[in-house]
Amino acid sequence: RRVLTEIARLFRDEGDRVRETTRQVREALERIRDPPTAGAGSVSSARCVAQVEAELLQRIDPVHGGFGQAPKFPHPAAHALLLLRAQVLGAPDRAEPALHALRQMAAGGLYDQIGGGF
Repeated sequence: RRVLTEIARLFRDEGDRVRETTRQVREALERIRDPPTAGAGSVSSARCVAQVEAELLQRIDPVHGGFGQAPKFPHPAAHALLLLRAQVLGAPDRAEPALHALRQMAAGGLYDQIGGGF
């Protein structure tokens, strides 16, 4: 009940900010889902993925993990992109923002009791 009350308060008091953050995340995820029509592995595809990664990294909350400010919701596609880029580029340090977010989620008690995981 507290969670729903807080969500209602945020939409009432900070609705514009919530909608703007939602729009930004949606646009970034759409760019991941719908890459340019150039063939996979092309320069423009690589640039697109790098741009999405850069935009995600700009929104990282270095203290609490995740993207932006409260309210926070899991963004598995965004975290997966950051982890995959770290692996593909052979740069484990690039995975740290996603790993930090996952650690914070686990420490905060975010856990699916029925399905497991986050």
